[in-house]
Amino acid sequence: MKKTPSTTASPSQERSVITRTGLLEAVVACLQETGYANTTIRVVADRAGTSPGAVQHHFGTRDQMITAALAFLFEEFIRRLDALRARAPQSRGPDNEAREIVATMWDFYGSDLNVAVQEIVVGARTNPALHQEITALREKIVASYMAPWKQLMAHTTLSAQQQTDLMQFAISTLRGLALIQLYRHEDQRFFNRQLKILGGVIAQAISAGHFEAAAPSRHKGRP
Repeated sequence: MKKTPSTTASPSQERSVITRTGLLEAVVACLQETGYANTTIRVVADRAGTSPGAVQHHFGTRDQMITAALAFLFEEFIRRLDALRARAPQSRGPDNEAREIVATMWDFYGSDLNVAVQEIVVGARTNPALHQEITALREKIVASYMAPWKQLMAHTTLSAQQQTDLMQFAISTLRGLALIQLYRHEDQRFFNRQLKILGGVIAQAISAGHFEAAAPSRHKGRP
């Protein structure tokens, strides 16, 4: 009797087909669709069409898988900033430059990719060890934003601290808009207005070489 070849891939064969990037994309998709709590090794394996053992081979534990996914997402944002820097001639003027910077950043923060980031950050808050690891990773990645950001700002007279503050302000604003988008996603005109205001602040800072926080109102009791 002729022996029928096995249709089950060995672990080594399976690992040759399922790449780390493919698994990270499956993790991100699970975070977007089912949330942090439901993004387990088994769910990711099912999504990627592989075995839990193959996922563990690449990442080890679930926490390590989640941390790797967050790094993967942040690296995508850095790639987009680098692409903007690479194609950005410095003669476009501050208004056009600021508009393109905001559009590039919002393309990430306003997308489903950032939904996955939010799921990780919020979901990990009750896991002290993972929360500490993710906080350290976020600080490291945000620091790496500064290389492309400073090159985008290189032709301004903003100080290094002002460039950092401006970047942090832009990121904080976009993160806030991303949260609002979860329940006001259909009101695109609102987001367009907010992004235009943010672009205006950045353009003014680029052009003037400085920016100032508004002075507190002297009229107590008024918003």
